[in-house]
Amino acid sequence: MAIIYRGNVGGNYQYWNEDQTPPMGATNIVVVNVPALTASHVDRSVYAPDGISGSLTQLTGSTSYLIAGANITISSASNGPITISSTGGGGDAYWQSDVNNVIYTTGSVEITGSVELGVDGAGRGLLRVGTLDISPITGSAQTKVINPNAIVNGNLLSASNGVWDGVRAVALRHEFHVLGIGYDGSGNLNQIAATYLVMTHVNSSGVQTAIQNGLTELSREVTGSYTSGWDVNVNFDCSLAVTGTTNSGNVEWYVQRVKEMGLRTNGSRT
Repeated sequence: MAIIYRGNVGGNYQYWNEDQTPPMGATNIVVVNVPALTASHVDRSVYAPDGISGSLTQLTGSTSYLIAGANITISSASNGPITISSTGGGGDAYWQSDVNNVIYTTGSVEITGSVELGVDGAGRGLLRVGTLDISPITGSAQTKVINPNAIVNGNLLSASNGVWDGVRAVALRHEFHVLGIGYDGSGNLNQIAATYLVMTHVNSSGVQTAIQNGLTELSREVTGSYTSGWDVNVNFDCSLAVTGTTNSGNVEWYVQRVKEMGLRTNGSRT
């Protein structure tokens, strides 16, 4: 079936098909009959006052002109409507960036709930704000001390090399808390709670050592007659040496590092 046109010629309507020449002086020309557009095409403007129906998703190459991306579904009804819906299911949402390990924002970010930080090459999770790296500091240990002297978790401080990049040296400042507890032979409780600052250094090879005389005791609370001899020291290899005993039983120690500051020679800090 051909396309039928209607036009006004001298105040009267006249009709002609697409193979005929429009009458001389025809105005207000409209299309009044269009065949189903299945095997042919229209190379001119189409006027459709009653709308267009039928599937609109197929191109001449039998492919859809709408292609569903990831988590997207596209459906078309026979009378024309096209439905585009997401199949994501409300799962996890992620920031995306074209720069590895960097997320850019143009405003403030509010985070509610817990935040799990990915692990970087140094074994720590990092949250970078400007040039400042913020990370959880790990390393707590508990040991039963039978002898008067013991090492508490040899890598408590050296578990992190701060912002060491494999080349530049780093200065580190740690703060850690110490608890010790034990009963003496009379059943009396002896205990200590103390806070210390210590300075360490990471060389260009990534080896961390403690600075001599770099340990400072910030606070110390004790109870019991035996705690006067209880003490904490930092060895050159950054291991923590605790000293303390009673005349009976064990002394248990618990050390928790709570803060760390790091400064690299190029100004990067953590």
